[in-house]
Amino acid sequence: RLREGVDLADLARRLGSDPAARLDARAVDRLVAAGLLARSGPRLHATPAGLQRLNAVLAAILA
Repeated sequence: RLREGVDLADLARRLGSDPAARLDARAVDRLVAAGLLARSGPRLHATPAGLQRLNAVLAAILA
């Protein structure tokens, strides 16, 4: 639970697998469109509104 989010490329290097493959891509897209998540290059992070609903955001993308 970091404000700066997660660098998916860095996480892939450390885990040896693509973490994005474990995420629900459609849910990520919906949450980005709703303003709850944002992408910055390889980094995915919760917006201020998303931080207030972080449990629900994480449940949606990890389902």
